[in-house]
Amino acid sequence: MHARPLMRDLVRPAGRGPEPANSDHARPETAAGESPVDPVITAAVLVTCAFRLRDEPGLIAALRALAIAVEAMELAAD
Repeated sequence: MHARPLMRDLVRPAGRGPEPANSDHARPETAAGESPVDPVITAAVLVTCAFRLRDEPGLIAALRALAIAVEAMELAAD
């Protein structure tokens, strides 16, 4: 099974609620009770899964999401 269909399903169409943590858009605020590290952990798990499944497009998307999540976490810490 490839991770590509699974990762594609994680991106929500426009107008369907807040962006998930692994989207291409940074989310500066966090939901109530959510740790600022949660999006980073989620993106890191997606990177690991895509790497293990040898899904290159999925890995690239997950790495971008991880970079965005880390940047958002750093901005929230400031």
